[in-house]
Amino acid sequence: MRKNDRNYSKFLMVFLVMLGMGLFNQINAQEFKTISGTVTSEEGKALKGVNLFVPNTAYGSTTDALGNFEMHIPADSKVVVNYIGFTTKTIDTSKEADFQLKLQKEEDLQEDTVKLSYANKKNKPKTRIIKIEK
Repeated sequence: MRKNDRNYSKFLMVFLVMLGMGLFNQINAQEFKTISGTVTSEEGKALKGVNLFVPNTAYGSTTDALGNFEMHIPADSKVVVNYIGFTTKTIDTSKEADFQLKLQKEEDLQEDTVKLSYANKKNKPKTRIIKIEK
């Protein structure tokens, strides 16, 4: 019985080592590239805090105060550029590594409505609805 247990343990150890080496080779086999660039609005203003990410991965970045970014990503991947109030853009990184992106404002923004409520001296609440136009 002990001999079978040893053989099983050796087999299991060799199997796990080979499996680990195979996974390590798969991870190292993937090619990476560095992309960089600037994100601005249509008017040319730098956009701070724009999200850039490769879908379904953990690769992502944000722009700095001047709208600049740099990412180390898998080669031939697509990057999604997302910022609140602007249309989402997808860029193909297979041909270029330096990007000058201009985001367009979203036209389908809903009107904002703020509801203010306060009480007067008699504790009767009053409500005002204010429409904010841009």
